[in-house]
Amino acid sequence: MNHNNKTSKYIFIFKLIICTGIFLGCQSVNAFALQQPYFNNLTEKDGLSNNRITCFFQDKTGYMWIGTENGLNLYNGNSWKVYKPSIRKKNYLSNSFITLVSQNEKGSIWVSTRKGLNRIDVAKGTADVFLPGGTNNSTAIQIDLVWDA
Repeated sequence: MNHNNKTSKYIFIFKLIICTGIFLGCQSVNAFALQQPYFNNLTEKDGLSNNRITCFFQDKTGYMWIGTENGLNLYNGNSWKVYKPSIRKKNYLSNSFITLVSQNEKGSIWVSTRKGLNRIDVAKGTADVFLPGGTNNSTAIQIDLVWDA
């Protein structure tokens, strides 16, 4: 066997090994991609305030905020904290029907309800309620600036 044929044979074997490796790698990627994601259904039986969910939001820490027709639910993967309007607790939530949840750059959670806007400071455990036409200038929302789209 001459030198060129021997070199060609090694190059062919090398290419075959590379192609086999790529093929096997693609098969393992395809097998991984075909795995079904795991879902865990959480309901009122598990601590959710209501099964009628109106919105979802995942905050910067990875916690899930779930708005319902009967309160706001914070889920950390293990346990729940439920936010609802309260006569006894000042500045809790303006209404139990949650329409939207978001977070600003400072980490405050902003919650829109059917009756107002709420800012939750999770670290401090406090909430501020902003109402249309409210009497407190620092938490009042000008009536002509509030609309339902």
